Amino acid sequence: LSFDVDESVIRARRIIQMYEEDGVPRSRVLIKLAATWEGIMAAEILEKEGITCNLTLIFGMVQAV
Repeated sequence: LSFDVDESVIRARRIIQMYEEDGVPRSRVLIKLAATWEGIMAAEILEKEGITCNLTLIFGMVQAV
């Protein structure tokens, strides 16, 4: 997922939906994404939808894949 904007957004929305179905508002959920260019783009999309994101630093290629 570190290099796939669309799949990151789809998965984050799915996670938010599952929490909301259990009565947990999206404001209480934090989606963690890799701080790759694609992760940053996904976070931008999600934040505009009111989904809070946290970008995780990547120190090497091994962590990114």
